[in-house]
Amino acid sequence: VDVNVFQGERNLVKENKLLASFELNGIRPAPVGVPEIKVKFYIDKDGILTVTARDEDSGSSGKIQVDRSKYHLSDEVITKMIKEAKTFEEEDKKLKEKIEARNDLESYVYSIRNQFNDWNDLAGKVTHEEKKDIDSLVNEKIAWMEENEDAGVWELRRQKNKFKDEIDLIMVDILLREEIGGAKEEL
Repeated sequence: VDVNVFQGERNLVKENKLLASFELNGIRPAPVGVPEIKVKFYIDKDGILTVTARDEDSGSSGKIQVDRSKYHLSDEVITKMIKEAKTFEEEDKKLKEKIEARNDLESYVYSIRNQFNDWNDLAGKVTHEEKKDIDSLVNEKIAWMEENEDAGVWELRRQKNKFKDEIDLIMVDILLREEIGGAKEEL
């Protein structure tokens, strides 16, 4: 995992200044969003910025120090950065909202895929036909995301809700089957 340290007032890293980066090694393969990496920032009395990162699962850690001369800015430059941030605030906000909606949809789709591929989770509770339906829904949604990179917030949210509704129908069948199965065992 690459840990990048940026300086700036904008929401998107591409609009800010890269100060330093380092690699965090030894992280076990895991689904997107599962690794938990703690990052800490510390500035000492001499103005040296130390950034540390630690993977909670593996204990793998790394750090980098950035000399003050690399990140110290004049008052004029700081004022310019703040002014730019205010100028682009609304545009940045809309783009951030779109990115969050896309990440929300993507995260949900991959979460469903992982749950129905894990025999200790939901994979052992579905019929072969339901599994085919779920795989088809997941693959369709992944393809849709790849084909619709420029989709807006409203459409991304609509796609997530539609996908969730389709998955919920399958989940209802699973829950009903489990309840009926549990009731039969009690008789």
